[in-house]
Amino acid sequence: MVKFDIIGALKTYADANNMKFLSGSAWFQNYESDVESYDNGELVLGCDFNCQPTYSRGQVQSIRYSGVLMLGRKFEELGGSGSNVDETFYQKYVLRLQELTTELDILIREFICANELEVLSCTIANDLNKFDTNIDFVAATITFEQ
Repeated sequence: MVKFDIIGALKTYADANNMKFLSGSAWFQNYESDVESYDNGELVLGCDFNCQPTYSRGQVQSIRYSGVLMLGRKFEELGGSGSNVDETFYQKYVLRLQELTTELDILIREFICANELEVLSCTIANDLNKFDTNIDFVAATITFEQ
């Protein structure tokens, strides 16, 4: 991965894995999600990162990328797992969130291997009914080091 290009590397990953891609602050991601069209069951990768370079003798020694990496799936009605406003949290968990958490774990492991990164910290949480499109996400508050 080119230094300072975590967003570009994540976009490349999303494209290679047939995922929609959202980036920037929640405002930008919401705007992008509104203008996109989604197929039922399509994965959506969202991210927002800051970077903290460490300099020594005029050179970048390392870069920490801290932010949020989200993986969601758009569902309407798809084979009995479509979203429903009357769902309980546990139903959302069984139908979508448990699988998305596993998929996010795989994504993180593949991404760090392909880009020679280390994960310094990671907390994964559920982020439900996100944006105007009401997509359920699992979101990792994560710090990578390059």
